[in-house]
Amino acid sequence: VHYAAADLEEGEIKYLSDAISRINDLLRLRIVGFDQDFSSLMRLKEVIQSRRTLQEFEISTFSISGQYNSIFCHLRSFFNLLLHWPNIRSITIGRQTVGWERHGTVFLSDDIFPLSDAIPGCCIHLKRFDYRSAEHWEDRHLEALSTMAPVLEELTLSGVIKSDSFTRD
Repeated sequence: VHYAAADLEEGEIKYLSDAISRINDLLRLRIVGFDQDFSSLMRLKEVIQSRRTLQEFEISTFSISGQYNSIFCHLRSFFNLLLHWPNIRSITIGRQTVGWERHGTVFLSDDIFPLSDAIPGCCIHLKRFDYRSAEHWEDRHLEALSTMAPVLEELTLSGVIKSDSFTRD
């Protein structure tokens, strides 16, 4: 399924969620732009999470006309999505599409993905990971990803990564 919004019309995501829910063996999903209706976004996340056959996933909060509306989810929710995709091979997350776990310098304790929740090898087929908004990634996120996707071959993280263990050009 390839969905690209030119303008972010209210209700579009509800219809997209309904369509995706009818495709049991969905392999590829690309979403470019979505409206910010909270209940529709929650439904979309639930439907996407349930697509266990998904192999390729790409999402961007920006419409094809460049209009920004809302984040898709926060980091904890994103990592929780990964737990449900045993066949995922490629993921692309657009800039400003996934939110972070902090508000200023304060951690949002209910939104932190603990490393203990990372199931080893749950994304055993994940080879390519392109995350274009990694400003708030830390060592623990990289460690969780490497635990979940041990055969990852291509990793692209755009943004400033906060890490004590490595430096970035």
